[in-house]
Amino acid sequence: MSMKDPKQNLVPIRDSKRARELGSKGGKASAISKKQRKEMKEMLDILLNLPVNSKNKQLLETLGVSEEDMNNQTLVLTALMQKAIKGDIQAIKTIIDRIVED
Repeated sequence: MSMKDPKQNLVPIRDSKRARELGSKGGKASAISKKQRKEMKEMLDILLNLPVNSKNKQLLETLGVSEEDMNNQTLVLTALMQKAIKGDIQAIKTIIDRIVED
């Protein structure tokens, strides 16, 4: 079974008006998607900076995390680190990627 080039299925748009319409539709869809991603990122930032509950606060205290750093972001990073310590390769890769990124 041979794989066909997916570009063979493309039909060129010969009408510039139609091309503009499709480009406009694509641009609007892209703007909506970009706005949604931005809103999700802002909401995630709010959630990550919320304080932890008492159970998780005890865990972070045990690990020596200062009171001012006790938020959901620290908790998520702590969970990631615990997985990496147990040998979770994906967790280790994620940590390495974050370190190399800086």
